[in-house]
Formats: sequence, C-alpha cells, structure tokens
Amino acid sequence: MLPALLACVLLFTGCENRDPEKTETVRVGVAIYQQDDTFISTVVQHLEQFAREEEQARVKELLETVGLNAEHATRYVHEFSGGQRQRIGIARALAVEPEFIVCDEPISALDVSIQAQIVNLLIRLQKEKGLTYLFIAHDLAMVKHISDRVAVMYLGNIVEITQASALYANPMHPYTQALLSAIPIPDPEVEEKKQRIRLEGELPSPVDPPEGCRFINRCRFASERCRKERPELLEMEPGHLVACHYCEEMKKGTV
Repeated sequence: MLPALLACVLLFTGCENRDPEKTETVRVGVAIYQQDDTFISTVVQHLEQFAREEEQARVKELLETVGLNAEHATRYVHEFSGGQRQRIGIARALAVEPEFIVCDEPISALDVSIQAQIVNLLIRLQKEKGLTYLFIAHDLAMVKHISDRVAVMYLGNIVEITQASALYANPMHPYTQALLSAIPIPDPEVEEKKQRIRLEGELPSPVDPPEGCRFINRCRFASERCRKERPELLEMEPGHLVACHYCEEMKKGTV
C-alpha cells in the first residue's frame, strides 16, 4: 500500500519528473481511516491539552468546520457516535492545513445514512479548501459519487485508471468489468436481465504472487503469455490506462 500511496503523492505534485532538491514541500494530511477507539482517544487527549486561548480557538474552529462544536473537545471517547468520530478524524487531518488527504476506508464502518453525511462533508471541504483526496474504498457506488479519477487495484497492482465517468461507462480490464457487474441496480427488471461476471479460481497469495499477470488465476481470457509476462499500464484511450495483454482484442471482440 505504501508504494502505491507514494506514487499517488508524486503524481499529484508532479514530483516524479522533478529534481528532488528543487521540489516544493506538499502538505499531506493525516490519514482518515476506519473507526479506531485508540486513535479517537489520542485525538481527544491532544485537544484537552490545549491551554492557550488561541489554541482553544483553533480547536473550536476545526470542530465547527466538520459540524461539531467546542464542547465535544471535553467528551469521553464512548460518548461519540460513529459519525462524530469520523468528523473528529477529519478535523485532525485539517489541522495541518493540507493540500492532499489520504482517506483510507473512511466510511466502511458507518451506517448508510451516516456514510452519506460524511461523504457530503468531504465534498464540501474539498470545494471550500481546494483539497485533493486519495479515497480508498470497496464501495463502488460511493467511489463513483466522490471521485474524479479512479484507479482499480488487484493484489497490490493498479490494473486500470481513468476518469470516473469513463471507468463506469466503459470498463476495460476483466477485473474491473467483474467488479462493476456486481453493483446492484435499483430496478428489478433491469437487475434480472443484467449479466453478472462471476470470478472463479482462488485469490493468489500476496506474499507469493504469480510471475506474470496477478489476475491470471481468475481471468476468463488468460493465456500462456499472461502466465509468463506481466502486463504494463498502457493508454488504450486518451487518459484511460489498462494493464492487460488482450485489452485491444477485447475492444474488437476477437477474444
């Protein structure tokens, strides 16, 4: 996960092609992740330690920014709801006035109604503060809602990356196609007619992945070439990169 995160930060800053000695510092916010009582307890303890008036004003400002109020800084951990805990996590990330925030499964432990509130908060903050998010999630519908550009990963490798609208309208990698086919459609007639792509085979061990394409054990298009040669991310359409040996053939319908 760390190499992929570093790559995203470099792409965001444009640092991958710059002289390291001349690269400007980018403020990366503390990650917002799943609920963690220890994490929340640490944050609350830090808030309680603020003594000076200006520091207390800053805490109040941060809490109000995420929809809480100053008295929340004095509460015990068990007094916070799931949504409030995530808001505290967001406030903590905002404290360093970041340009880039890592959101690692920030809504997966929340109820559906609370998920929408947190995502809407993130979208509002993004517009107000000009933030960039690396939003990591398994909820494909929510990823579509919040993302401008989406990268699909399988076993630690990015297999497809493009604009969100292009990905959901025209998925090119076999794994992406299978993922999107699993999204339920809120129309019984359409859902009944939808063709679901079911993945067979076992997930390889991340410790000992296949030599070639990591998706080979579950791919319906796999060949001997896939077993020996790892596919590179290639631009199949403007801004649409895919790591598959047979992507061009799939587009033409010849495989």
